[in-house]
Amino acid sequence: EVGRQESCARAIGKLPGVAAIDGIMGPYDLVARAESDNLNGELEDLHERAIGIKGVTRITICPTREEGSVSSKG
Repeated sequence: EVGRQESCARAIGKLPGVAAIDGIMGPYDLVARAESDNLNGELEDLHERAIGIKGVTRITICPTREEGSVSSKG
C-alpha cells in the first residue's frame, strides 16, 4: 500500500530469520533477505507471517544458495 514502506520494513525486519531488508524501486517496494538452515516449512511460515502485515499486498519468494555452494562439472 502507498505510504507504508517504512512501517512494513520495520515489521518484516522483526520476523524470525530476516537478515536484511532494503527499499527498492520497481514492482516491489522492499526486498528482504532471510536465512535458514532448513527451508522445509520455513518459507511458508515466513510468507504467512509477512502477508499478515498491514500494507503487504503480495510476496514473491526466491530461494538462493550461498556463494560457492554450486558445483560445476567440467
